[in-house]
Parts: sequence; C-alpha cells; structure tokens
Amino acid sequence: MADLTNLVGWTAFDSGRGDLAHAAFDRALDLAGAADDVVLVSNICYRKGRVFLHHGRSRQALGTFRRGEHAAASGGSSLMLSVLRANMAWAYAQLGDGRQANTWLDRARAAFDEADLTDVPPYVAFFGETDLVAMAGTVHNELATTADPGYADAAITELTEVVDSYSGAMARSKAFCLTMLATSHLINGDADHAMEVAGAALAGAASLNSTRLTDRLRPLWTQADQRRTNTDAGDLADRIADLHAAA
Repeated sequence: MADLTNLVGWTAFDSGRGDLAHAAFDRALDLAGAADDVVLVSNICYRKGRVFLHHGRSRQALGTFRRGEHAAASGGSSLMLSVLRANMAWAYAQLGDGRQANTWLDRARAAFDEADLTDVPPYVAFFGETDLVAMAGTVHNELATTADPGYADAAITELTEVVDSYSGAMARSKAFCLTMLATSHLINGDADHAMEVAGAALAGAASLNSTRLTDRLRPLWTQADQRRTNTDAGDLADRIADLHAAA
C-alpha cells in the first residue's frame, strides 16, 4: 500500500497536481513507517523532495532529501543514498552553491560505486549509470544558470552522452535532458545548435502528456527570451510560448 500510494503521488506530480502529490506522499510515509520499511521511506522522501525542487522550494527539498538520506543509510541502501545525494546536489545548484553541489555529486558517485545493483527494490531499479550522468548534467546545467556560465561545457558533455544512450522507452527522460542540453547550448552562445536540440525537446513536449515536462521548458524560454536579438533564439522563445499557451 505504501508503494502504491507513492506511485499515486508521483503520477499526481507529473499531472501538475502538487497538493495531491504531497498528500499522497505523506500518506505513503505513514504506511511505510508502519511497515518499518526505511528504504521505501527514503524513496518517498526523494519523490516528495522532487516536488519541492520542481517548484523552486530548494530549502524544503534539501530538508526532505536529508530525511531520506538518513532513512537510506539506516536501511543500508547505497543506491538510494546515491539518488538522494544527487538530488541534494541539484537543490544546492538551484541555490547557486557550486561548491556544495559538486561535493554532493561526488558523494552520490561514491555511494553508487558501493551499491549492489543485482538486488534492489523495484522502485529504485530505474537508477543506473546513465541516470547518474544525467543528474550530473542536470546539476551543471542548473549551475550554469545560477552560478557560473562556465558550467555549461560540462553539462553539454554529460547531457549529450545521456541523450545518445536513452532508448525509446525513456522518451520523457530524454525530453527533459534535451531541454537542458538546449539551454546549455544557448548559454554557451550556440543558438543554432540550441535550436536543433530544442526542436527534438519540443516535439517530445507536444507528444507526451506531462505537465512537468512543459514546466521544465521555462528555463529554456528564459534563456531564449533574453537573447531575442538572435533570430533563432527569438523564434525558439516564441515556439515555447505557443506550446505553453496550447497547454
């Protein structure tokens, strides 16, 4: 029941119903606690923290991720530790703290290297090497917008690797990464390449029923809108605005 309620929360999150998501996650935490399943508690905290992170509530996200990290450590799950630490890095990147963000990325890598990937709960089986690289690209793309544009180079390298390796079954995750990759290309001054990558991202946003994906286009729109003197950037900003209006 805790696992199913956790899924309800994640589905609500992807549908743009944040309040329902938090209510479901809180109920799932009660159920997982009653079942004494601390690893599931850590996963629920990860998902609840992601809702905070999505809405820019970085400090609340950090608090929730820390609770999850403690639960994952108590349950001996190095893989969930890696997931939570990578997301803590993202929260610090939102706050523009490059030192902390990179420290937690390193800790996420260390935990991942210690994890036994042959025996993991199904709700964390999604997190593999590619996902860890995707999180590094996510963190560096975020830092490129909040701290130092120089991080865009690392983000481009990491996100390009991830996009090339995702299968068709990972369409939504690939669209997320394409959006961030286009953003980093814009920050790097490469509007032509950004337009090419963004085209694939926008096609994904139009075909996938995910409010979360549409929301994640906002940073790309911001970067494009700031560069309207470039025709390609201006066209991209208008395309994203049209997609939001249609949604």
